[in-house]
Amino acid sequence: MADITKKNTFLSREEQTIIEELISRIGVTEEVASILQEVHTLQKSHTEKTSAVFMAELYGIEALCYRYTRSHNEAEQCFVRCLELFTAHGIYHQRFFKYYHYLVCTNLDKPDRMRAKEYVLQGLNIAYDSQNSDGIAIMENTIAIFFRINSQPEESITHLEKALHYGKSEHARVTTYLELGSMHKMLKKFDEAKNYYSLAEKLILSSPTLHYLLPYLYMQLAGIEEKLNCDEQCLHYIEKGLQCAKSTDYYTNPSEIFSMLCIKFRATIKSDNLPECSQILDECMAVYNQTENFSITSSIAIYEMQSLLHEKMGNYKQALDFYKQYSTLQLKDEHATAQKGTNELKTELIIREQKKEKEILERELLLKNSQ
Repeated sequence: MADITKKNTFLSREEQTIIEELISRIGVTEEVASILQEVHTLQKSHTEKTSAVFMAELYGIEALCYRYTRSHNEAEQCFVRCLELFTAHGIYHQRFFKYYHYLVCTNLDKPDRMRAKEYVLQGLNIAYDSQNSDGIAIMENTIAIFFRINSQPEESITHLEKALHYGKSEHARVTTYLELGSMHKMLKKFDEAKNYYSLAEKLILSSPTLHYLLPYLYMQLAGIEEKLNCDEQCLHYIEKGLQCAKSTDYYTNPSEIFSMLCIKFRATIKSDNLPECSQILDECMAVYNQTENFSITSSIAIYEMQSLLHEKMGNYKQALDFYKQYSTLQLKDEHATAQKGTNELKTELIIREQKKEKEILERELLLKNSQ
């Protein structure tokens, strides 16, 4: 993973080499099973000379592998064990907070928002208590994702601005720019969204290790152009995104390719180019069928495209059948989404911030009294 390769100075040179080599392979789907086997072998062969910090890193890598295979419970257990070992030795480096980030995301994927909320608040408190700038930036980004998933973009922006203030690395700033773009896009503030995406693009293009983010970036820009009914510009970004996805050396999420193809279909069908639309739909189906555990949103998109294409072709009975399936799933998804919103986290954050302000005042008074 390009964003968690910062060295752990508490490891020996040999241990550091092993960890770096394992991390460099995590993004390749075909390597996951092999990495897990190597990690398990290393865990079993540990001796008294094996450092607890090295074991913590192994648990973290094991958790990331389980997360890629969507083994959420196993991933959570390994992340927790990893973080417990780091905490026991008072090690709060950049990768520690990235593991906290992935622990939260794992619970959001389940979904288990209550546990995700507990973990994100734990990580945030550790970051601020240890005054770790990298950690604060990572955890503020993480809590912003929590609010985005709960359809609270305004709350997300506040935390993303904090992350931008504390984040020093190129990756941290790019991640925050992309999230800010997405939040302003949700709020239909398209000019602001384009501005943040433009800032992200400049940083990504200047750093080859960040090029794997280009498909996502161009997909987001295409989505804005689609909402503005600028089909030509929309297709321009989609082609750039698909080209980057096919040429990059980094692992590209199949859901990103699927989403780009869906946008391409919706823009193309307006031109009544039915043969091309049929080809795009076939590509979507291929990605959909080859990937396990696609979300209900993907199924909705497939039914919608099938309905639109058959309607354009004059096959109204088939179009109606697909539309019924599309409508049924969409209503189910909307009902589930309506249950996700929560104000509990917002309330806890306010209490935490008030507590921090009180602690600062108490320290200031204590300092003045000492003087």
